[in-house]
Amino acid sequence: MMQDKLKVLETHLAHVDRTLEELSDVVNKQQAQINQLTRLVELMANREEQEVDVASERPPPHW
Repeated sequence: MMQDKLKVLETHLAHVDRTLEELSDVVNKQQAQINQLTRLVELMANREEQEVDVASERPPPHW
């Protein structure tokens, strides 16, 4: 009886442990994607800022 309960708890713990590892992998992958997207947004923002600076130095088209 006690051994059966222990076996059930051990099995449950093994499933919880596996699920935790899977979730940890997902979180790590998502963090890597977030980091990559953050760098991309920063690059795009810098490029846009440079284009605005260049455009402000040019005379308007009607000149």
